[in-house]
Amino acid sequence: MTDKNNQTPLPTALPTTALESKLKSLREQSQKHSQALTQKLATSQSGQNLLHIGTSLSTLPPDLHSLLTHLHPLLSDIEDYETSSVELLQDLVHRANEVRILQRRMEHARQCAQLYEDLQASEQTIQRNEQYGTLIQDEDLERDGILDQVDHVHSLERAAHTTLSLVQDLTHSTSQVSATTTTLDSNATTRTLPSLRTPLEHDSERAQFLMKLAPRIRRLESDTIKALSTRLESVLQQLQQEEGQEHAHVDQTMELTMIGHCMRGLALLGKGKEAENVFARVAIM
Repeated sequence: MTDKNNQTPLPTALPTTALESKLKSLREQSQKHSQALTQKLATSQSGQNLLHIGTSLSTLPPDLHSLLTHLHPLLSDIEDYETSSVELLQDLVHRANEVRILQRRMEHARQCAQLYEDLQASEQTIQRNEQYGTLIQDEDLERDGILDQVDHVHSLERAAHTTLSLVQDLTHSTSQVSATTTTLDSNATTRTLPSLRTPLEHDSERAQFLMKLAPRIRRLESDTIKALSTRLESVLQQLQQEEGQEHAHVDQTMELTMIGHCMRGLALLGKGKEAENVFARVAIM
């Protein structure tokens, strides 16, 4: 039977025995061709490589789905272990940082106590300056009294050192508080593993303590400059008076020592011009 349009013969139904005979024939031909192909592959290097690859591939799972199915429990356990490890690390770092913060606060407290002690000592030195106002004018002043004055002027120079340190700390603290405020406003959170190598957040407690003392520090600066200028002028006037007396040859080492202390103190506070003005006022008297 043929199709009228394309004239292609239609398949006719074959008996079962014929189909079985045909299948057996095809299997024999397939096996024969397979053996011939294997022999050809075995006689060449490239063929041997292909045979080796084929053996390796036969050991792989049948498909990727089966592979993922077998790996899922392992990966899940790894994720759980990683999560628990990160949580443990975060807890350890948090506790260690608490210790670091307490250590820093203790150090800052010690520094603040020392700064406050220095501030009080300098204020007391400036207050005692009035007690020495008339001693240097006394012609019957004994040597012990002169040494006492030299020691006091030396204390004024130390007060200038302390004042300079306090003013510098105050300036730095003001900048630190401003920088800390800006940093807090602009910080962006990043996901990183916690580490003890990470610097601690800025602490402004010490800076705030100094800023509360700002009025006293500025007043100390002004009073120290005034005390040094007054003492320098007083010593210069005393030297000027001694030069006009008969005993002008008297040793003036103590007076020159006090002048040196006063000038160094004023120079430390950036008031070298004030020392020049004092010399000028005494010179025209």
